[in-house]
Amino acid sequence: MIKNYFLQHKTAITIAASVILIITSIAAVGSYVFAKTYADRIYPNVYISDISVGGLTPEEAQEKLEQAIQNMIDSGLWISVDDEQAHFSLQINSENPDLARDLIYINPATETDRAFNYGRGANLWENAMQILSLIGQKQKLTPDITINEEAIRKAVLKKFSDKETKALPTDYRISFSENDINIEVKPGKTGYALDFETAFNELKNDSLDFKLNTLAINLITTESDINEEEALTLSDDIKTAIQAAPYTLTYTAQNTDQYSWTVDKYKLADWLIPAKNDDGQIILSLGGKAYENFVNTIHNTIDTDPINAKFKMENDKVVEFQGSVDGITFNEEKTKEDLLAALGTKEATIEISVQQTPPEITTESVNNLGIKEIIGVGTSNFSGSPANRIANIKHGAAKLNGLLIAPDETVSLIEQLGPFTQADGYLPELVI
Repeated sequence: MIKNYFLQHKTAITIAASVILIITSIAAVGSYVFAKTYADRIYPNVYISDISVGGLTPEEAQEKLEQAIQNMIDSGLWISVDDEQAHFSLQINSENPDLARDLIYINPATETDRAFNYGRGANLWENAMQILSLIGQKQKLTPDITINEEAIRKAVLKKFSDKETKALPTDYRISFSENDINIEVKPGKTGYALDFETAFNELKNDSLDFKLNTLAINLITTESDINEEEALTLSDDIKTAIQAAPYTLTYTAQNTDQYSWTVDKYKLADWLIPAKNDDGQIILSLGGKAYENFVNTIHNTIDTDPINAKFKMENDKVVEFQGSVDGITFNEEKTKEDLLAALGTKEATIEISVQQTPPEITTESVNNLGIKEIIGVGTSNFSGSPANRIANIKHGAAKLNGLLIAPDETVSLIEQLGPFTQADGYLPELVI
């Protein structure tokens, strides 16, 4: 049946196939001639945004694009907030060329390459289609634009600092009577913030034509996400937490010093705030100025920078030694979680969590003697001793300082400290 169909329509099928072949050949030949004509130039009707670069060499196109970008940067940016306007530079200048940069960045070389390669890809059929698309119509390529949002945000906030007001979250006012704990809710207050997210999207779109209009940044309201009724649902939890106070936070330093902080009911009452967890449930949390001050106190007590190791030998003795020490930072988030988990448990003790930061140079890395760490520290107080005894102790300690003892080696302190003579530096005294 199919064979009969082809026999009956043989002439029509042959003509159609010939037409398709001719059209394809013409397109192929035309594309080839077109490509040869513009071998070293961008194809006509190619635009980078609104800038025509068709018919230009890559060098000419890049120069044209660079000039358009520079004109936009030099013009700066007008920004309006709440009917007040200010002009901002779009350049960060510096004596160091590596630090100077534009706040709106477009790479002219990259964009010129994209324009030149339009119709010159690896796929021949796709190239032909792109070339045909240039007949009688523009092909606008959208440039890749990078906006330095952080720098612009910082400059705008500095100029319009009075426009934003911080929202106050819902909080508690907790007081104590003879037989009860009184809980009041302080409703949150609405704040206003600059809508930078929308503004930056608008600025990016506006930059596409390399001409900037005045950018209007709107103020958006920010409100507490917890209302009075929701906050009051935690009243029983608040009372349970306060009735179990005090709570004790403890910390043991690397030098074995012990620290502790007591959280009594008055402190806790000042810290408790309502919050929402990731599931949107109302929970108790800790916050406010008094809590922040407490956290800073612990940071100031605990936090230490890492110490790099030092190791230097002269004449088979160590003349300079400093064991490496990890830096310590108070982990306030983990400690906060642990304290919240302990609320309601009487006489609860919470171990303060810390984070360790290793030094860049460890004790092990500065010597090849197998010394990896400090294994012991001894201290002795000889204040009030006679002057000669103090001098003898210092003289003997200087002899021992830097002494290296190999594994399984026997060391005689008499031998190391002697001779016990005035000529050697010892002074007359009843005891050392």
